[in-house]
Amino acid sequence: MAHNLDKHWKFRIISSIYIGYAAYYLSRKAFTYIAPFLIIDLSITKIDIGVVSSILSLTYGTSKLISGILCDYFNSRYFLAFGLIATGLCAILCGFSSSLQAFAILGGLNGWFQGFGWPACTNLLTNYFNKRERGKWWSFCSTAHTVGGAIIAYISVYYAKNYNWQSGIIVPGTLCIIIGLWLINRLKNLPEVNYVDQFQANPLIHQQELSSQNSLKLKHILLEHVFSNGYVWLLAFSYFFTYIIRTAVSDWLPLFLVEEKEYSIADTVICVFLFEIGGFIGILAAGWGSDYLFQGRRIPLAILSFLIMFFFIMVLWYLPSDRFIINFIIIQCIGCLVFCPQMLIGLAAAELVVKKAVSTSNGFVGFFGYMGSAVAGYPLGVIIEIYGWYNFILVLVMCGILSLIALFHMFIYDWKTLNLAND
Repeated sequence: MAHNLDKHWKFRIISSIYIGYAAYYLSRKAFTYIAPFLIIDLSITKIDIGVVSSILSLTYGTSKLISGILCDYFNSRYFLAFGLIATGLCAILCGFSSSLQAFAILGGLNGWFQGFGWPACTNLLTNYFNKRERGKWWSFCSTAHTVGGAIIAYISVYYAKNYNWQSGIIVPGTLCIIIGLWLINRLKNLPEVNYVDQFQANPLIHQQELSSQNSLKLKHILLEHVFSNGYVWLLAFSYFFTYIIRTAVSDWLPLFLVEEKEYSIADTVICVFLFEIGGFIGILAAGWGSDYLFQGRRIPLAILSFLIMFFFIMVLWYLPSDRFIINFIIIQCIGCLVFCPQMLIGLAAAELVVKKAVSTSNGFVGFFGYMGSAVAGYPLGVIIEIYGWYNFILVLVMCGILSLIALFHMFIYDWKTLNLAND
C-alpha cells in the first residue's frame, strides 16, 4: 500500500511540475516572439526590446532568490500555482498596452511572479527523489521550459500573424491562468511525507546539522550553507555567464535569423522550434549522462558541453544562409549544448547543501543567472544595434570562456566533493 502511495505521489508531483512549469514559459517568452511584429506595428527598436527583457530578468532573478528562501519554509504549491496565475494576468494586461513604459512595468511584474515557479519545483524534486534518481527526474522536469518555449513560439506567431500582436500575448496569458487554477486542485492535500533516503555521511555537512536540519534557522541557512559555501559561489559565477549565453541565443535568435540570415518569419519559427527541441534533448542527456556516465557528478559534462558549443556557434556564424538544412541542424545542436550546462549547474547547486537549504541555494545561483540574463537584454541590444551581430557572437564566446574558468576550478581542485550531495 505504501509503495503504491509512493508511486502515486511521485507521478502526481512530476506531472504537475512539468505542465505547470511549461506553462510559465507561455507568458515569459510570448513578448520575445511577438517582438518582430512590435518593431513593425509600434516602431519599437531592438534597444527597447532589450530594456524590457533586462527588466524582466532583473525582477525575475531577485524574485527567484527571495522565493527560494520562502519555499524552504512554506507550502510550495502556492508558489507554483499563484505565480502562474499572476504572470498570466501580466501577459493579458501587456496585450492591452501599447507604450514602452507599460511594457517595462508589466515585464517587471511578470518577471517577479515568474520567480515563484522553479524554486517550488526544486523543493518538491529534492524531497521526493533521492540522489540516485534525481538527475534524470530533474532533467526531465527541466525540459518543461523547452516544451513551453517551443509551444509558445508557434502560438504567439500564429495569432500575431493571423490576427494581431495583442492576441499573440493575450492567448498565452489566458492559458496560464487556466493551468494555474488546475494546479491548485492538482497539488491539493499534498502528503507531509519525505520519500527520499536519509542523509549519508557528508564532509560538507556536519552530522549534528543533519540530525536537526528541519529546525535550521534562516540566518544559519544563509550564512553557513549558502553565503560561506565557496562551491556555491563558483557555480553562481558560472551561472551568470551561462545565462548570458542562454538568454542571448533564446531571445535574439529570431531577429538574428531575420536580419543576418535573411530568413522569413516562417523559417524563423521552425528554427526556434528546433532550438527548443535541441534543448529538450540536451537537458535529458545532461540528467542521464551525469547520473550514469559520471556517477552523479554534474560538472564534467557541463564543461564538455561548453567546449563543443563554441564550435557550433562559430559554424552558425560562418555558414551561408542558403544552407537551410545544415543551419537548422546547427541551431538544434546549439540548443542541446546551451541547456545542458544550464540544467547541470542548477542541479549541482541544489546538491551541495542540506535539503532545508535546497531552494535557497538554487535561488541564490538563479539570482546570479538572471543578472546575466539581464545583461543579455539591454546591454547586448546596444551592442547589436551599434556594433552588429558579429560582436554579438564574440560576446557569447567570451562568456562561455569565463563560465568555463569557474567550472574548471571546481573540476580540477574539488571534483571529489562534487558528489557529496543531500543523500
